[in-house]
Amino acid sequence: MMNNHDRPLSDLSVQLDKIRAAGFFPIGASQMYTYDVFIFEEPDEAEAAYKKLETDADAPISAFWYSREGWAEAVEHYEDEYCQVLTHWINPTTHD
Repeated sequence: MMNNHDRPLSDLSVQLDKIRAAGFFPIGASQMYTYDVFIFEEPDEAEAAYKKLETDADAPISAFWYSREGWAEAVEHYEDEYCQVLTHWINPTTHD
């Protein structure tokens, strides 16, 4: 089955560096439709990252921001309609 994108995790390194510099640590990243996706363990962390980084006046990050559980639900719906979703899971210790 074909994936929804073929981007390597390195394509998101600029955004991930900025997210980490703001004190947030995503556990995964992907793409859905034409948007970057950043996945966090808990919903409150995803919401806090969204509020801080989507409104950054210097360089906002326009993306979808999900918790692990919310992402699982979104993937299930997407895969039912379209194709398999490629998710890059990030090691929480090394952030790779």
